[in-house]
Amino acid sequence: MRSVEQVFGEAQAQNRGNASPGAQVHWGWPDPRRLEPTSLFIFSLQNPIRKGAIVLCEHGRLDAGVLVAILASTGTMALSDPFDTMERQGVSEVREALALCSLVFSSIFVAEVGIKVVANGFILGPKSYLKQGCNVPDFALACLGALSDFAPGNTSGPSFLRTVHSLRALRPLRTIARFPDLRAMVELIAKVQIPESQLATSLTL
Repeated sequence: MRSVEQVFGEAQAQNRGNASPGAQVHWGWPDPRRLEPTSLFIFSLQNPIRKGAIVLCEHGRLDAGVLVAILASTGTMALSDPFDTMERQGVSEVREALALCSLVFSSIFVAEVGIKVVANGFILGPKSYLKQGCNVPDFALACLGALSDFAPGNTSGPSFLRTVHSLRALRPLRTIARFPDLRAMVELIAKVQIPESQLATSLTL
């Protein structure tokens, strides 16, 4: 007498055999063809935490919120004065408020990277976060921003930290990854690789 598992397996095999060549196979969600089977060796595709991260990434809510944060961060950087330091100006409420805003924005960007890493995996596998080229500068800028904001004495400490702190001005570049047309244009410029001398000559003409 055949077991229930055998009958069910035979029925599935028969259905697959009777399926037409052009029929679409329903893979379910999350789609294993687009995502790594595990993330950080912990989160499987059926893990509820990873499912929540995938929902945020796929429905555009995360990118929309981060884009607003990038624009707001750009505005606060435009208001900041690089010469307004504790040594020169003393205590300043405006400087403290802008520093607090920068901490909030750095936290948002680090959280974004964490959510995308949980959803896609970090670096292992062809579909992981860092294997997507547009995410590499995002990751680097998020790490540099967090280092400059959370490191103690970031504006009055070693010259290395002061240099990293100034790299926050590159945050607006993170918008490139969120606009396909802009990203395609930047990639085209990078592929062309016009020599600097030729580019300077073209600009002067």
